[in-house]
Amino acid sequence: MLLILLCEDKPVQLKEYCTIIQNHIMINEFNSKLQIATSNPIDIIDFLTRQAIEIFDKNILVFIDIDLKNEITGLELGKWIRTSFPLAQIVFITTDIKYLLLAIEARISPLDYIIKNHSNYNIKSRIEEDLRYAYDYYLQCLNLKKELFKFKLGHEIKILPLNDILAIEASNPHKVILSTLSEKIEFSSSIKDIHQQHTKLLKINRGILVNPENIIHFDVSKRLVTLTNSCRYEVSFRHLKDVKKAIKAP
Repeated sequence: MLLILLCEDKPVQLKEYCTIIQNHIMINEFNSKLQIATSNPIDIIDFLTRQAIEIFDKNILVFIDIDLKNEITGLELGKWIRTSFPLAQIVFITTDIKYLLLAIEARISPLDYIIKNHSNYNIKSRIEEDLRYAYDYYLQCLNLKKELFKFKLGHEIKILPLNDILAIEASNPHKVILSTLSEKIEFSSSIKDIHQQHTKLLKINRGILVNPENIIHFDVSKRLVTLTNSCRYEVSFRHLKDVKKAIKAP
C-alpha cells in the first residue's frame, strides 16, 4: 500500500488537500491511504519512526507545507525524511518560491514543488498528478520490494537483496542469525514472522529458513541440504516434501 502523509498548518488548506487526496484515491481505486493529515511535523516523524521496520520508503508519499509555523520547519521535516527514507517521494507546497532554492541546496530532491499562489484548480491538478506518479512508481517497485529483505539492527534499518541470504536460524526465542557469504548478523525477530513476510525463503525445520536459490546439493537419504557456503542443514521429515518440491528433487 502507498502511504500518504500530509503536513499543512493552515486548517482550511489542510482540509482542502485531504479532500483532493481522498477523492483521487477513491475514484482511481488506488491501493493507497491518507495515513496522517496534521499540522504538527512531530506526528509525521513519530509515525515513520514507529513504522520504519514495517514499510519500505518506496511506499511513502509526503506532502509538506515547507513554511510550517512550528519548531520544526517544513524544510527540516523534508531533510529528516530524505535522510531516514532516501527513496520516499516528497512534495513541497508553499506560497514562496524562494524555498525552492533552499530545498535544492539541502539536496532534498522533491518530486514536485507546488506554489499556492496558483489557482485552486492548478493546485488540485498538480496534487492529482503527483499522486498518479507516486502510485505508478510504487507499482513498479512492488516486484523489487519482494526481492529485498529489511530488518532492524540496533537503531539502524538494514536492507539486503533477498538472494544474498543463505540461511536464517533461530538463536533464541526472540533472535535470529542471518547468514550471507560474507557475514553473519544476529537481530531481533523470529522464524515465524520472517517466513510470513518472505515466503520465498524455504522452511526446512522448525528453526531454520534457507534460500532455495542457494542450495547446491540435497542428499535425500540423509535429509541434508548444502548451501553455496558449504554449510549443511538437516531437513525435518515434516518439511521433506516441501524441500523436494522447491528444488525438484526425485
